[in-house]
Amino acid sequence: MPSHRLAKINELIREQFNDIVLKEIELPSRYMVTVEKVETAPDLKNCVIWLSVLPIKFREEAYQLFQRNLLSIQSSLFKKLHLKFVPRISLKIDTSEEKADRIFRILDKH
Repeated sequence: MPSHRLAKINELIREQFNDIVLKEIELPSRYMVTVEKVETAPDLKNCVIWLSVLPIKFREEAYQLFQRNLLSIQSSLFKKLHLKFVPRISLKIDTSEEKADRIFRILDKH
């Protein structure tokens, strides 16, 4: 379980990341991206940002867009966050909604 300080840092990164995406990244209107969670390592060197993309068929396209803009996002985070160390960001796609949907469909069959 993350410490209170780490939880605050995760929330700060989440807020700033969302702000950067809204202002600096031109997202196509055909899909929606949300930040599901942020997990920062206790040493603050690395951070994983979990993204959810809807509709699902645009996951790869959205992931590639974010990967292409990752250095710019990282640079903007560095300017906005008032931390001694800004963690290195990596992105992952959250598939938990798809897994839950699959489980519900299996349960509905029985």
